[in-house]
Amino acid sequence: MTGLVVALTYVLQAVGVCGLGWGAVIALRAREW
Repeated sequence: MTGLVVALTYVLQAVGVCGLGWGAVIALRAREW
């Protein structure tokens, strides 16, 4: 059970980092346009 919680935490962190990365890319693209 604890392992599952840890795994979910890592997944959420990875998704959050990817989301921030995409947000930065989209922001830069929008600024160029």
